[in-house]
Amino acid sequence: MGDWPDIQISDREVGHIAAFFQIPEPEARRRLDAYRLADFANAWRQANPKTEVEIRKFYEETELYIWELTNWQSSADFKFYRDNLHSLEAIAPVRTHRRFLDYGSGVGTVASLMAAQGYEVTIADVPGKTFEYAQFRLKREGHRFTAIPITSAEPPTLGGFDLITCFDVLEHVPQPERVVRVLANCLRTNGVASIFAAFYDPQGHHPHHLEENIRQFGNKKVWAMLLESHGLVTIGPHIYRKRNLLVSLPRRFRYRFWRQTGFYLRNPVAKLKVP
Repeated sequence: MGDWPDIQISDREVGHIAAFFQIPEPEARRRLDAYRLADFANAWRQANPKTEVEIRKFYEETELYIWELTNWQSSADFKFYRDNLHSLEAIAPVRTHRRFLDYGSGVGTVASLMAAQGYEVTIADVPGKTFEYAQFRLKREGHRFTAIPITSAEPPTLGGFDLITCFDVLEHVPQPERVVRVLANCLRTNGVASIFAAFYDPQGHHPHHLEENIRQFGNKKVWAMLLESHGLVTIGPHIYRKRNLLVSLPRRFRYRFWRQTGFYLRNPVAKLKVP
Protein backbone atom coordinates (compact mmCIF):
# COMPACT_ATOMS: atom_id res chain seq x y z
CA MET A 1 0.00 0.00 0.00
CA GLY A 2 1.17 3.51 -0.72
CA ASP A 3 3.80 2.56 -3.28
CA TRP A 4 4.14 3.08 -7.02
CA PRO A 5 2.41 1.00 -9.71
CA ASP A 6 4.24 -0.85 -12.45
CA ILE A 7 7.78 0.25 -11.61
CA GLN A 8 10.32 -0.47 -14.33
CA ILE A 9 13.68 0.97 -13.32
CA SER A 10 16.14 0.77 -16.19
CA ASP A 11 19.62 -0.67 -15.88
CA ARG A 12 20.89 2.79 -16.77
CA GLU A 13 19.19 4.35 -13.75
CA VAL A 14 20.50 1.61 -11.49
CA GLY A 15 23.98 2.21 -12.89
CA HIS A 16 23.80 5.93 -12.09
CA ILE A 17 22.82 5.28 -8.48
CA ALA A 18 25.40 2.52 -8.03
CA ALA A 19 28.15 4.77 -9.36
CA PHE A 20 27.04 7.74 -7.22
CA PHE A 21 26.88 5.77 -3.97
CA GLN A 22 29.85 3.58 -5.00
CA ILE A 23 28.00 0.32 -4.41
CA PRO A 24 27.53 -2.73 -6.67
CA GLU A 25 24.62 -2.51 -9.11
CA PRO A 26 22.80 -5.55 -7.62
CA GLU A 27 22.89 -3.79 -4.25
CA ALA A 28 21.56 -0.57 -5.80
CA ARG A 29 18.66 -2.45 -7.39
CA ARG A 30 17.94 -4.32 -4.16
CA ARG A 31 17.73 -1.04 -2.25
CA LEU A 32 15.47 0.48 -4.90
CA ASP A 33 13.19 -2.57 -4.77
CA ALA A 34 13.08 -2.45 -0.97
CA TYR A 35 12.33 1.28 -0.74
CA ARG A 36 8.80 2.28 0.30
CA LEU A 37 6.95 5.60 0.42
CA ALA A 38 6.68 5.16 4.17
CA ASP A 39 10.48 5.41 4.49
CA PHE A 40 10.51 9.09 3.58
CA ALA A 41 7.31 9.83 5.51
CA ASN A 42 8.76 8.21 8.64
CA ALA A 43 12.02 10.15 8.30
CA TRP A 44 10.04 13.39 8.00
CA ARG A 45 7.92 12.59 11.05
CA GLN A 46 11.01 11.65 13.06
CA ALA A 47 12.82 14.88 12.13
CA ASN A 48 9.56 16.84 12.57
CA PRO A 49 10.83 20.03 10.90
CA LYS A 50 8.69 23.06 11.70
CA THR A 51 10.57 26.20 10.79
CA GLU A 52 11.71 27.22 7.32
CA VAL A 53 15.33 26.63 8.35
CA GLU A 54 14.54 23.15 9.67
CA ILE A 55 12.63 22.18 6.52
CA ARG A 56 15.47 23.35 4.28
CA LYS A 57 18.02 21.49 6.44
CA PHE A 58 16.01 18.27 6.14
CA TYR A 59 16.01 18.37 2.34
CA GLU A 60 19.68 19.33 2.22
CA GLU A 61 20.75 16.40 4.37
CA THR A 62 18.49 13.51 3.32
CA GLU A 63 19.50 11.01 0.66
CA LEU A 64 16.13 9.24 0.76
CA TYR A 65 14.74 11.50 -1.96
CA ILE A 66 17.14 9.94 -4.47
CA TRP A 67 15.58 6.52 -3.89
CA GLU A 68 12.02 7.84 -3.72
CA LEU A 69 12.17 9.96 -6.88
CA THR A 70 13.94 7.27 -8.88
CA ASN A 71 11.16 4.83 -8.05
CA TRP A 72 8.34 7.29 -8.71
CA GLN A 73 9.78 8.63 -11.96
CA SER A 74 10.23 5.06 -13.18
CA SER A 75 6.60 4.21 -12.47
CA ALA A 76 3.41 4.34 -14.52
CA ASP A 77 2.35 7.43 -12.54
CA PHE A 78 5.09 9.49 -14.16
CA LYS A 79 3.68 8.99 -17.66
CA PHE A 80 1.44 11.99 -17.06
CA TYR A 81 4.51 14.20 -16.66
CA ARG A 82 6.24 12.75 -19.70
CA ASP A 83 3.11 13.44 -21.75
CA ASN A 84 3.15 16.99 -20.43
CA LEU A 85 6.73 17.42 -21.63
CA HIS A 86 5.68 16.29 -25.11
CA SER A 87 2.95 18.95 -25.05
CA LEU A 88 5.51 21.54 -23.99
CA GLU A 89 7.80 20.61 -26.86
CA ALA A 90 4.94 21.27 -29.28
CA ILE A 91 3.91 24.57 -27.65
CA ALA A 92 7.44 25.80 -26.92
CA PRO A 93 9.80 24.13 -29.42
CA VAL A 94 13.52 24.36 -28.89
CA ARG A 95 14.00 26.61 -31.95
CA THR A 96 12.01 29.40 -30.26
CA HIS A 97 12.26 28.52 -26.55
CA ARG A 98 15.81 27.29 -26.13
CA ARG A 99 16.55 28.54 -22.58
CA PHE A 100 14.97 26.03 -20.19
CA LEU A 101 14.83 26.06 -16.37
CA ASP A 102 13.79 23.10 -14.23
CA TYR A 103 13.06 24.63 -10.83
CA GLY A 104 13.19 22.02 -8.09
CA SER A 105 14.99 19.58 -10.32
CA GLY A 106 15.03 16.56 -8.01
CA VAL A 107 17.14 13.74 -9.45
CA GLY A 108 17.35 15.43 -12.87
CA THR A 109 14.86 13.31 -14.83
CA VAL A 110 13.04 16.22 -16.47
CA ALA A 111 16.30 18.05 -17.17
CA SER A 112 17.74 14.92 -18.79
CA LEU A 113 14.70 14.50 -21.05
CA MET A 114 14.77 18.15 -22.14
CA ALA A 115 18.52 18.22 -22.65
CA ALA A 116 18.18 15.22 -24.96
CA GLN A 117 15.80 17.33 -27.10
CA GLY A 118 18.38 20.10 -27.45
CA TYR A 119 17.19 22.61 -24.85
CA GLU A 120 19.77 24.74 -23.05
CA VAL A 121 19.18 23.37 -19.55
CA THR A 122 19.49 25.04 -16.16
CA ILE A 123 18.62 23.15 -12.98
CA ALA A 124 17.89 24.80 -9.63
CA ASP A 125 17.33 23.17 -6.25
CA VAL A 126 18.47 23.28 -2.65
CA PRO A 127 22.04 22.00 -2.21
CA GLY A 128 22.53 18.55 -0.78
CA LYS A 129 22.68 14.90 -1.77
CA THR A 130 19.77 15.00 -4.21
CA PHE A 131 21.10 18.03 -6.08
CA GLU A 132 24.58 16.48 -6.16
CA TYR A 133 23.10 13.31 -7.62
CA ALA A 134 21.16 15.22 -10.31
CA GLN A 135 24.39 16.88 -11.46
CA PHE A 136 26.31 13.60 -11.30
CA ARG A 137 23.64 11.89 -13.40
CA LEU A 138 23.45 14.61 -16.04
CA LYS A 139 27.22 14.67 -16.42
CA ARG A 140 27.32 10.86 -16.66
CA GLU A 141 24.71 11.03 -19.43
CA GLY A 142 26.86 13.54 -21.31
CA HIS A 143 24.50 16.53 -21.03
CA ARG A 144 25.64 20.13 -20.80
CA PHE A 145 23.79 22.16 -18.16
CA THR A 146 24.02 24.95 -15.61
CA ALA A 147 23.35 24.20 -11.93
CA ILE A 148 22.15 26.90 -9.53
CA PRO A 149 21.85 26.02 -5.82
CA ILE A 150 18.99 27.74 -3.99
CA THR A 151 20.56 28.74 -0.71
CA SER A 152 18.13 31.26 0.76
CA ALA A 153 14.50 31.40 1.83
CA GLU A 154 13.94 34.12 -0.77
CA PRO A 155 14.86 32.41 -4.05
CA PRO A 156 16.88 34.50 -6.50
CA THR A 157 15.52 35.63 -9.85
CA LEU A 158 17.61 33.65 -12.31
CA GLY A 159 17.13 35.48 -15.63
CA GLY A 160 14.91 35.51 -18.70
CA PHE A 161 14.03 31.90 -19.53
CA ASP A 162 11.89 30.82 -22.47
CA LEU A 163 10.52 27.70 -20.79
CA ILE A 164 10.20 26.66 -17.13
CA THR A 165 9.03 23.51 -15.40
CA CYS A 166 8.29 23.24 -11.69
CA PHE A 167 6.91 19.80 -10.89
CA ASP A 168 5.71 18.84 -7.38
CA VAL A 169 7.82 21.45 -5.60
CA LEU A 170 5.52 24.15 -4.27
CA GLU A 171 3.61 21.91 -1.87
CA HIS A 172 6.92 21.33 -0.04
CA VAL A 173 8.11 24.90 0.45
CA PRO A 174 6.97 27.47 3.00
CA GLN A 175 5.17 30.40 1.37
CA PRO A 176 4.91 29.08 -2.20
CA GLU A 177 3.69 32.49 -3.31
CA ARG A 178 7.30 33.67 -3.16
CA VAL A 179 8.41 30.92 -5.53
CA VAL A 180 5.55 31.65 -7.96
CA ARG A 181 6.69 35.26 -8.04
CA VAL A 182 10.26 34.18 -8.76
CA LEU A 183 9.17 31.79 -11.52
CA ALA A 184 7.10 34.53 -13.16
CA ASN A 185 10.01 36.96 -12.93
CA CYS A 186 12.36 34.36 -14.41
CA LEU A 187 10.10 33.84 -17.42
CA ARG A 188 10.23 36.22 -20.36
CA THR A 189 7.02 37.75 -21.69
CA ASN A 190 5.26 35.15 -23.89
CA GLY A 191 7.43 32.44 -22.36
CA VAL A 192 5.81 29.17 -21.27
CA ALA A 193 5.75 27.47 -17.86
CA SER A 194 4.40 24.14 -16.68
CA ILE A 195 3.66 24.05 -12.96
CA PHE A 196 2.29 21.11 -10.97
CA ALA A 197 1.65 21.42 -7.25
CA ALA A 198 0.12 18.57 -5.27
CA PHE A 199 -1.71 20.48 -2.56
CA TYR A 200 -3.09 17.37 -0.90
CA ASP A 201 -1.90 14.42 1.16
CA PRO A 202 -3.73 11.27 0.08
CA GLN A 203 -3.97 8.72 2.87
CA GLY A 204 -1.27 10.53 4.87
CA HIS A 205 1.58 9.23 2.73
CA HIS A 206 3.06 12.71 2.20
CA PRO A 207 3.36 14.57 5.51
CA HIS A 208 5.98 16.77 3.84
CA HIS A 209 3.16 18.34 1.80
CA LEU A 210 2.85 21.27 4.17
CA GLU A 211 -0.54 21.60 5.84
CA GLU A 212 -0.59 25.38 5.50
CA ASN A 213 -0.06 25.08 1.74
CA ILE A 214 -2.85 22.53 1.43
CA ARG A 215 -5.16 24.77 3.44
CA GLN A 216 -4.44 27.86 1.35
CA PHE A 217 -4.03 26.48 -2.15
CA GLY A 218 -5.93 23.20 -2.20
CA ASN A 219 -8.75 25.31 -3.61
CA LYS A 220 -8.16 25.34 -7.39
CA LYS A 221 -9.78 28.75 -7.84
CA VAL A 222 -7.40 30.33 -5.33
CA TRP A 223 -4.41 28.65 -6.98
CA ALA A 224 -5.49 29.90 -10.41
CA MET A 225 -5.91 33.40 -9.00
CA LEU A 226 -2.37 33.36 -7.65
CA LEU A 227 -0.87 32.25 -10.97
CA GLU A 228 -2.93 34.79 -12.93
CA SER A 229 -1.87 37.56 -10.56
CA HIS A 230 1.68 37.02 -11.82
CA GLY A 231 0.67 37.01 -15.48
CA LEU A 232 0.61 33.21 -15.86
CA VAL A 233 -2.43 32.55 -18.04
CA THR A 234 -3.62 28.99 -18.70
CA ILE A 235 -3.10 27.71 -22.25
CA GLY A 236 -3.33 23.98 -21.52
CA PRO A 237 -3.55 21.54 -18.60
CA HIS A 238 -1.00 22.87 -16.08
CA ILE A 239 0.63 24.96 -18.84
CA TYR A 240 0.79 28.75 -18.71
CA ARG A 241 1.98 31.60 -20.88
CA LYS A 242 3.50 34.74 -19.38
CA ARG A 243 1.52 37.83 -20.33
CA ASN A 244 2.78 41.39 -20.09
CA LEU A 245 2.34 43.59 -17.03
CA LEU A 246 -0.71 45.48 -18.29
CA VAL A 247 -2.62 42.26 -18.88
CA SER A 248 -1.77 40.87 -15.42
CA LEU A 249 -2.41 44.02 -13.33
CA PRO A 250 -6.20 43.58 -12.95
CA ARG A 251 -5.70 39.94 -11.93
CA ARG A 252 -3.01 40.98 -9.47
CA PHE A 253 -5.40 43.50 -7.96
CA ARG A 254 -8.13 40.85 -7.68
CA TYR A 255 -5.85 38.40 -5.91
CA ARG A 256 -4.52 40.98 -3.43
CA PHE A 257 -8.04 42.26 -2.78
CA TRP A 258 -9.19 38.71 -2.05
CA ARG A 259 -6.21 38.07 0.25
CA GLN A 260 -6.97 41.22 2.24
CA THR A 261 -10.77 41.05 2.37
CA GLY A 262 -11.90 37.55 1.47
CA PHE A 263 -14.11 38.95 -1.29
CA TYR A 264 -13.72 37.73 -4.88
CA LEU A 265 -14.05 40.29 -7.70
CA ARG A 266 -15.52 38.57 -10.74
CA ASN A 267 -14.65 41.46 -13.06
CA PRO A 268 -11.58 43.25 -11.69
CA VAL A 269 -11.18 45.31 -14.87
CA ALA A 270 -14.61 46.88 -14.40
CA LYS A 271 -13.92 47.53 -10.74
CA LEU A 272 -10.62 49.21 -11.53
CA LYS A 273 -12.40 51.64 -13.89
CA VAL A 274 -14.59 52.97 -11.09
CA PRO A 275 -13.26 56.40 -9.92
